[in-house]
Amino acid sequence: EAWGTEFTWDKPRGVVTVAVAPGPCGCPLVHPKRTPATWCNCSVGYQKEAFETVFGKPVQATLKESKLGGSERCVFEVTVA
Repeated sequence: EAWGTEFTWDKPRGVVTVAVAPGPCGCPLVHPKRTPATWCNCSVGYQKEAFETVFGKPVQATLKESKLGGSERCVFEVTVA
């Protein structure tokens, strides 16, 4: 756990789950009452870029839950190709 974010690694499936700590959205570009939940797709790109750097190969990243979408936390699933 780092900065309240939990990372789990399912090595046999090649899947990393990133669960951001509960609380307000940490994105400085977000206004909670005006920013649509689709804005969170920017964070999908961030996760993709970061984990491609970590693994040195392509990954697929998906958003499973988002704070702007009504969830308590943001959850991303990253699959190593």
